[in-house]
Amino acid sequence: MAYGEDVRLVIQLFQERLAATSPVYAWRSGRLDRTGFLDTEQTMGYALHGAGCTVEFNERKLVSFDWDETGNYSFDAWKFKLYTDSIGVNCDVLEDQYVRTLAQSYFYCR
Repeated sequence: MAYGEDVRLVIQLFQERLAATSPVYAWRSGRLDRTGFLDTEQTMGYALHGAGCTVEFNERKLVSFDWDETGNYSFDAWKFKLYTDSIGVNCDVLEDQYVRTLAQSYFYCR
């Protein structure tokens, strides 16, 4: 799985498009549509929401994450499960305690 790599690709594409501006800020200030495509081939559709973004790659793989106030990305168990489900990995086999721990956590990445 390459969740982190996919998130970093999305961030890179937004940075190339918007320079240093946050995509969420650009959307809320009217400089960026809430939904659209990150690539010219229109294979990577995005939807901005709250503090984050969900991207659909090639009508299959879903990557969802949030940006924190410093510009780093973060995700929770639900967002990661959305990703694993979209690539055909069944995370339902995880032990209940582990899932409960994940559900109460938020992961921050650089």
